[in-house]
Amino acid sequence: MARRVPIVLIIFGLRVFYRTIAQGTLYCRRCGGDRQHRRRAGRRCFTLFFIPVIPLNSVGEHVRCTTCRARNLTDALSQPTTAQMQAALPAGMRAAAAAMLRSGDPASPAARQRAIEAVTGSGVPGSGEAALDGDLGQSSEAIRSALNQVGTQLTIRAREWYLAEVIRIGLADRPLTESERHAAPGHRCRPRHDPGAGDRRDRDDRAIGRPRLGPFFAHGVGRRSAGV
Repeated sequence: MARRVPIVLIIFGLRVFYRTIAQGTLYCRRCGGDRQHRRRAGRRCFTLFFIPVIPLNSVGEHVRCTTCRARNLTDALSQPTTAQMQAALPAGMRAAAAAMLRSGDPASPAARQRAIEAVTGSGVPGSGEAALDGDLGQSSEAIRSALNQVGTQLTIRAREWYLAEVIRIGLADRPLTESERHAAPGHRCRPRHDPGAGDRRDRDDRAIGRPRLGPFFAHGVGRRSAGV
């Protein structure tokens, strides 16, 4: 009788394993709102019986929405969240109003009143003289940072409204001086002139099925405060 030879089954292969390296909040385009995310790093490993034995090369990182589980490139983390965008306009308007007043006459009653109205209209209820004095005491770096942040988040239509509101502050008591013209945030938030850019973006949005964006912020928030 022939002797039986035992059969040994060895299962091996390659598999990518991920580990969470960070967590936070991001704007998920699939969900259409702010969601929690996990930033994960992956590494390909040699497996034996489905157990990672030898780590091999890295396969990069991605960001995963914990709600819809969609995977995004890490560039998605540079997209401002809805909450950040809602806070950007009031902060930017306060900074712009302070810059305009400091470039002219900070004590002008007409200019101060117009600045308070502009800040209130941007979404800061109850703004008054005390809050304005606090804004005037901001450092130049803090003002510049707020202006840069709001400038990158506004659509073209909103940039025009924003610039007009700031210029009205300088015009409240007299024609604009040279320093007030320089303080106007138009050079910080005005895009390069491209008359066909909007049409091309609309066509691109429709072509890939992207939802139409709101008229004020990139996520469509802030319409009420802007009066649009």
